Amino acid sequence: MEVHAPDHGIHSWRDFLVHMGTVCVGLLLALGLEQSAVAVHEANQRADLREGLDLDTRQDLADSLRSAKYADDGIAWTVVRIGQVRAALATNTALAARPPVPVDLFDIIDDPAFKAAKASGLLALLPQRDVLAYSEADGTVDLVEKSFEQSQLSRQNLRAFEFEFRSASGALDFSKATPGELHRYLDLLVDSAMALNAFRFWNEQAWGLETALLRGDRDLNDLHKAERTLNNPPASLKIH
Repeated sequence: MEVHAPDHGIHSWRDFLVHMGTVCVGLLLALGLEQSAVAVHEANQRADLREGLDLDTRQDLADSLRSAKYADDGIAWTVVRIGQVRAALATNTALAARPPVPVDLFDIIDDPAFKAAKASGLLALLPQRDVLAYSEADGTVDLVEKSFEQSQLSRQNLRAFEFEFRSASGALDFSKATPGELHRYLDLLVDSAMALNAFRFWNEQAWGLETALLRGDRDLNDLHKAERTLNNPPASLKIH
């Protein structure tokens, strides 16, 4: 911004006041326009950020339900297999054929809009209560990811053990498995069921929280209550 000298000399107080008044009005107009432009830009950024957060929330609702369904199916399969192994150990008979493994059709929840806003400093555009609410959701997303990684590790250990009993045709053959090996198999199955249950638990926490966010809840106490709305173990998880 530049302030130019008057085109003619200042010969009186009147000329001085007129000139200074013109300068001040010009400066105020320039600053006002600049602040208006900044306000409009920030309003647009805030609207885009809210839209992104809303889209993430809606997607996470769908993904958390599919993830919980995947965990339920996996737990149900594992419980059946545990029953087969226990029956073989109790009766000293051959292990029954493994039931078909459920198909994995799901996506892990994520919050890219929040993470991008946090990295770029755009969270400052939101009220503090919104920042705290979405930070709570981000923490739940992290717990879902960690529980999924643990469930995948448990599953890999289980599949690696089963691979040792593959026949030349590719089918599983536990006919020569020792009681010790069957006990090891049982431990791996139980570990897998527990890991899947943890993954299911955190997805249900996420579903409750994202549902509350979508309806406009921002109070942390309300969000914590919403997280606990579905904290029930799956019906299939009855390992005696």
